[in-house]
This record gives sequence, C-alpha cells and structure tokens, in this order.
Amino acid sequence: MLTTPSGGDFAVSSEADAYAFCRSLARTHYENFPVGSLLIPRNLQPHFFSVYAFSRMADDIADELDSDTTRLALLNSCEDLLTAETLPASSNPIFLALRATRRHCSIPDEPFIRLLNAFRQDVLFRQPEHWDDVLSYCSGSANPVGELVLRIFSMYSAVTQPYSDDICTGLQLANFWQDISVDRHRGRLYIPRQILQKHGVEPNDLLQEQNSGNLSDEFLPVLQELVRYTEPLFSRGEHLLRHLASGRLRLEIALTIEGGRQILRATSAMGGNILHRRPIVHKSQYAAIFLRALMRII
Repeated sequence: MLTTPSGGDFAVSSEADAYAFCRSLARTHYENFPVGSLLIPRNLQPHFFSVYAFSRMADDIADELDSDTTRLALLNSCEDLLTAETLPASSNPIFLALRATRRHCSIPDEPFIRLLNAFRQDVLFRQPEHWDDVLSYCSGSANPVGELVLRIFSMYSAVTQPYSDDICTGLQLANFWQDISVDRHRGRLYIPRQILQKHGVEPNDLLQEQNSGNLSDEFLPVLQELVRYTEPLFSRGEHLLRHLASGRLRLEIALTIEGGRQILRATSAMGGNILHRRPIVHKSQYAAIFLRALMRII
C-alpha cells in the first residue's frame, strides 16, 4: 500500500502527518543513517525522517519479498511516485513528506533513482568480477546517502562530493566485509571474483556451508586485502570535515568515519572466522570512538 499513490490504509492529508509517519518508522529501526541524531538540528530532522522512510521501504522491498518480479514491480512503482508531478489529496505519507523535503532542500530525482537502481541490482544479484563493479554498486547504494545528508544541510558541492563518496563507499565496503557470514547464506558475495581467484579461493566453496569450515585459513589473505583496500577511503574522506560549516555535522561525520573504522578493525581481528559470524562493536568502545571523532574536529 505504501507503493500506491494514495498510501491505502496509511493515507494522510497533511505534510505534518506525513512527517510524523516517517518519524515513527525511522524510530523503530537502528541504522547508520543519522535519523533522530541529537546532532541533527530540530528543524532539519523531518527531512532526515522522510529520506530514511523512502530508503527503508525500498530496502525492505528488495530484501524481504519472495518474488523477484514483485520486487522489481514495486521498485518501479516507487520510482513512478518519486517522479510523479502530483499526488492525491489523501496521499501516501512517505512520498508526500519526501516531496516536501525535496522542495525545501532543492533535492533532484537523481540520488533517489540511483538508490532504486542499486536495490534492483540486489534483486538481480550477480557477484562482482572486479573492484570497478563493486565501486559502481556503491555509487548507487551508498554514495547517494552522503549526498542527501549534505543537501539537507545545504553543503553539497563539487568540493564536498568526492570526499563524501569516499566515506560512503568505505562504510558500504566495511559493512560488506562484516556481513560476509550473513550474505553468503543469502547466496550473495560482494567480494570481487578476481580477488578470490588471486588467493585461490573458489566462490562456490564460500557459498557451501559444508565446505566453509575448512576455508578460514585460506580466506585470511582475502580479508587482509579487502581491509587494505577499504582503509584509505576513510582517510581520504576525512578531508570533508574541513569543508563543513556546521559543527554538528562535522561531529556527526567524524563519528560516522570512526564508527566505520572500528567496524573494519573488528572485522580484521576476526580473521577467517568472519566467514561464520559477524564482529561485535561493544558499548565499552563507544567512548573511544567518540573521543577519536572529537579529536578529528578540534
């Protein structure tokens, strides 16, 4: 129903009610996207809620439904609603709120369409062959999120964009590597086939649970190369901080970078065991993450 113009049972008749719906949806999920962060000024929070609600809905469509045909049809419906010139008076709360956000923040269609295309890639998943394939995916699945954050803060430009892309790509890759044990059970490997072949690891062996128990030692060089490739993205992206006028946004981004680095460290420390379980960032480490982030902006 949330992929129809009226929104069905969720229909609302005002922008205020639409934003309230998006806020409720956002607060029921934990995400890397800074929805509801205390560092986000109150007047900008509704825009984060609307962008998040759109992304969450599209992500759930791509991941939770059984039929590929249905998934693709609903993602197409999302794009139709995104680009529609008008909406009914009693309307879909997500797209009504998103329309208001896009008008207020001057956000074009393009970053949202790139997100939808990445979700379509998830539905029609193919293991990447080379790094360029992974980076192409990240340009749709991750980089638009950074662009949207900067646009909401009116800080998106030709100067900030490449640094933001590095941070978002780094986060996406760090999440891929920490989620190897989860994704391989879904039949997905985001590791470039070229890297696996370089180290003599067969993709099919990783996808077969009965064989994966013997692969931990063989997989370690693969993991080390993935981490080495990812780490510099955070270092390059860190240059974004000096181009941000908002102290709140600088701290938010610094926390995001340090959180990504911590995920990468925890993943690396797992070694070959990353094939079998996700790493854990303990609450006791949060203070250190905060202090490192604070030092980046002082």
